[in-house]
Amino acid sequence: VLLKEENQLILSHAVIAENADQISYESQLPFHGSWTGEEDSATREFALTSAEQRVRVYPLSLPQDRVTKADGEFKVTNEALTFKQEINGSRLYASTVFDWSAKRMSKQVDWSRLTVAQDGQLEPHTEAAAFRYRIGRSQWIQYRSLVEPDIPRTVLGLHTSHESVLGRFTSKGSIDPIIEVEM
Repeated sequence: VLLKEENQLILSHAVIAENADQISYESQLPFHGSWTGEEDSATREFALTSAEQRVRVYPLSLPQDRVTKADGEFKVTNEALTFKQEINGSRLYASTVFDWSAKRMSKQVDWSRLTVAQDGQLEPHTEAAAFRYRIGRSQWIQYRSLVEPDIPRTVLGLHTSHESVLGRFTSKGSIDPIIEVEM
């Protein structure tokens, strides 16, 4: 998803292998031109820098803090961004945000995986995934169902039966959907 007015790109991958017990996922995004990567020492955030541009990168599928054990890794080499993730199960959802907004470049960032529930029961990450990320005062929510729900699911005030939702939080705390994809 390219959010042109927000200066953001969200790359997400859903991997579904119904007969698998485990999924090992790897994706690479090769660079065109001369880019360097800066790793944040405390978090899994990266900054990509070229002569003309700086882009902040947030791997939402991995815990923000480096001290928290992760089921994957995100690294930058001179040639590409590489994202690896593993999951015990037959479905995996991975998402990464690229942000090049000049007004948010120095703003504090945080992100987290959210709990998804259906009929009061927690859904495993192999059924549905959701993330919240905040840059400065701007906050977004991302949700993806990996199997069709029996009834609508809930996550952080969002009640939906859609396959995918990308929304932005308003100043009053409600969610303003940007994209909703039906099952």
